[in-house]
Amino acid sequence: MMASPGEAPLFAIHHGACVSSQITALADAGIGILFSTCDPDQAFMCADRVMLLRSGGIPRVGSPDVTITRDNLRELYGIRRRDRRAS
Repeated sequence: MMASPGEAPLFAIHHGACVSSQITALADAGIGILFSTCDPDQAFMCADRVMLLRSGGIPRVGSPDVTITRDNLRELYGIRRRDRRAS
């Protein structure tokens, strides 16, 4: 199924929800699932454990609540903190 250019964002959201529900159903049936995503929200919806990967290393492993934090995402994606007080 191909989405038209105007429908692409909605198609992506629907597709992501379908994939997430299938992953959850398989896991609930006792099947081990290993999947890769660059979407932290999808990991929160589906995973009971996550592994952050960066430059061939594994900086963090654990539950989504403990592992997918603002500070860890900043470190993972190489985003420097800005001091809002500085002009």
